[in-house]
Amino acid sequence: MLSGDVQSLSKGKVPLPWLGGAGVAAFIALYITAIFSGLDERRRHTNTPLLALAGLAAVTYALGIGYAGNWLLCFPLLSLASGVVLRGPRRRLGVVIIVLSVSAGVIAGVRGGPSDSLTVPYGTMLSGLVTAAILSLFETVAQLRATRQELARTAVERERLAAVEITSRWSLWSRRPAGAAWKW
Repeated sequence: MLSGDVQSLSKGKVPLPWLGGAGVAAFIALYITAIFSGLDERRRHTNTPLLALAGLAAVTYALGIGYAGNWLLCFPLLSLASGVVLRGPRRRLGVVIIVLSVSAGVIAGVRGGPSDSLTVPYGTMLSGLVTAAILSLFETVAQLRATRQELARTAVERERLAAVEITSRWSLWSRRPAGAAWKW
């Protein structure tokens, strides 16, 4: 999505290309940090992905407001990173995605064209929500697999215990004196 921006930078079609280049570099670094730390179980619940996401939001708004055009496509990538970092029951993903979509629509309407004011917020909304939904489904499937394995292990243990109990009762029954009554 950033290929058009990088191409514009390399051809010199952007005012202050050094600032745009620094913005793209910062965006890429913060995006990679947010995504990888948001997917890593050890770092997911730390401040690292949230701080990277906040920095990514600042860079995205600066590039979107400053340059507009193809630079507005940073918003769907920001939304995607938000879906990775903010998924889960305690996070406010819905509110963040709505704020991102509305603000992307306003910026696209003011700085971009009329078609941008509809497509950018739509892409922003979908990318964040779909990403969060898919990752949540993957986590649910993993939990179900772990539960299935635990249930299978418990069933095997119960079977073994029942077999041991039957064997011990048979052993006691076979040792009783002849003619003695036995109560189970």
